[in-house]
Amino acid sequence: MEDREHSVTLTSADGTPIAARSRVLSKSAVVLVHGSGVDMHEDGFYDRLVEAFWKEEVSTVRFDLRGHGLSGGDPDRLTICGALQDIEAGMRHAGEVVDVPAGAVNLLGSSFGGGLSVLYASGRPTRRLILVNPLVAFNQRFVMSKPDWNGTSLGGESAVALLGGGTIDHFGVLRLNAAFVNEALWLNPLEASLRGETQVLVMHGTEDSRAQFSYASDWVSRQPHAKLEAFVGAEHGLCLPGDDDFSHPTTAAWHEHAAHLAAKFVLDGA
Repeated sequence: MEDREHSVTLTSADGTPIAARSRVLSKSAVVLVHGSGVDMHEDGFYDRLVEAFWKEEVSTVRFDLRGHGLSGGDPDRLTICGALQDIEAGMRHAGEVVDVPAGAVNLLGSSFGGGLSVLYASGRPTRRLILVNPLVAFNQRFVMSKPDWNGTSLGGESAVALLGGGTIDHFGVLRLNAAFVNEALWLNPLEASLRGETQVLVMHGTEDSRAQFSYASDWVSRQPHAKLEAFVGAEHGLCLPGDDDFSHPTTAAWHEHAAHLAAKFVLDGA
């Protein structure tokens, strides 16, 4: 697969080097944004997705968010706004390589990357938006679910760590700094509204234990051009519960169906 993609280093707004791969097949393009704690492969799921896009002659750009994979940046200094700048770098690059404005590029995000994609599309023109089990309640997932949250602020060991310039653990996947915590309380995708006529496809498992289905359903109901495709029984990552390595045939079938829906959604508006 790697020999079919062109490797390139993008530069985010603050100078952070972003490792990316692209394949140009047509002027129709999609940028893929992964979730937290993984990389541009999204544990193999994005490999399946790009194959589906390539089959339909859709160009792709995928990259590692700062502090992830081969990209630069200290994971402990990750911020939501910094990650949004990484997406902008990816969208700008996609527009350049297929020779269209960045606002004519499609955007796909999964989990944390799905929430980031909502925030990006609420502030920048985006042709079509595809969200896979998007995490849209940043405030709840990253802050309010912490044992040290007292209803208005973080106390205890969390407060001591953050005040000292340190970080707090997020389920062993991320280390959250004070800037990230404050952003998560104010930059909440659940409250974001998209620009203009952006069409949205949301694919979400009904048994998702990390990014609750109800939050995504609520967000979709408030968007004028969004539709929800429910994967009944699926966990986070559109997989069978417990199938963390995506090896079960049911998970493979769900991933294939999701890839088909995503490619069709992009092409329907071409």
